[in-house]
Amino acid sequence: MAVTSSLLYSFAAYTLGRERGATGRSVSLLYTAAGLNIMIAPFPALAILAVNNVIAPYTTGKHDLPADGKEDTQYEQTEKEFVGHLEKWSLLNAIRGLFPLAGAGLGAAVSFGLLS
Repeated sequence: MAVTSSLLYSFAAYTLGRERGATGRSVSLLYTAAGLNIMIAPFPALAILAVNNVIAPYTTGKHDLPADGKEDTQYEQTEKEFVGHLEKWSLLNAIRGLFPLAGAGLGAAVSFGLLS
């Protein structure tokens, strides 16, 4: 969907740019909307992948936590680290979701003539 919407915004910008009387700002804003939409794809590789690699051992059971719970301090420390990584992942995922939202909002604003 990100590729499709980015291509549509790019086509709209290209078509608008060829018309007489079209402002360069509208064209630039549509290209910006296309770029924002497509950013949902590389953002995980750039920002979220490192956090995923830290969280992965906990989800597969390959972590270094003691099974019997005898080492409570180590368990509590590791649990705090894990929760911290989950919170970071949640924040990064929320930011990732804002890219297409911002792109759609910007594209709609230009398309409806609210920005020109």
